[in-house]
Amino acid sequence: MFLLKQSLNIHGIAHLVTVFKNPKLLLPDYYFNIEDIADHIRIHNDGIGKKEESSLSIQKVPIRGLIFDKDNTLTIPFNNAHFGAKESEHGHIGEIINRCQGQLGYKNVVILSNSAGSSDDVDAARDRSPSKARAYPHADEVESTLNILVLRHGAKKPACVTTVYTHFNDDVSIDPVQKLEIKSIQMPDLCVIGDRLLTDVLFGKMHGCMTVLVDPIDESKDISVVRLVRFMEMSVVLPLLCWYYKVPQFNKKSSTNP
Repeated sequence: MFLLKQSLNIHGIAHLVTVFKNPKLLLPDYYFNIEDIADHIRIHNDGIGKKEESSLSIQKVPIRGLIFDKDNTLTIPFNNAHFGAKESEHGHIGEIINRCQGQLGYKNVVILSNSAGSSDDVDAARDRSPSKARAYPHADEVESTLNILVLRHGAKKPACVTTVYTHFNDDVSIDPVQKLEIKSIQMPDLCVIGDRLLTDVLFGKMHGCMTVLVDPIDESKDISVVRLVRFMEMSVVLPLLCWYYKVPQFNKKSSTNP
């Protein structure tokens, strides 16, 4: 039942009108393999300790927060136990994320998933004993095993912008000396990394974030509906958009930016 519910994204369907009005929202900024992420992330020591500056960049663009999808981006679908990406010459994806957490702050590197942490993330015991049911048990498991925060949200991607903005700005305060508000993290300061056009890329582009499309870790583990939609996204939608907007076909080795 959990798998069936997770495949139904009412908010995604509702945003199809937005896509029809502006198809370019489905064009990612970059496209590469998740295990090659270290090739594209640069860490700058001169930004450490300065909240208003970024100490990390992707393709030379300053980034102050990272938002990862979970299923088929960081882990095998519906598997919360370990990172699913292969180890690269730069180290395991988990080690790379740890370095990003060290630079950006633990709370500024998060998972935003339509399974763990979503409205579908419910305790299997809820129907038998509602009072004893845990909220977001899958999110708790992911945080415990992967050591990365999972955002809890009622609306699925691409509709949960309020949850994201609130998370990244819940500690915005006033400098007691200069009486100035410490610069908040805006949506264009964030980078969304995921394997789907209609959820991850659309969410990021709708709200001004940098977007990175990655190859799925293991498509065979996806449910049939997701495999079908992904095939349409990658074999039909993305090539047509590149042709219509005269954007060179994405090359993962060079990470072409449209």
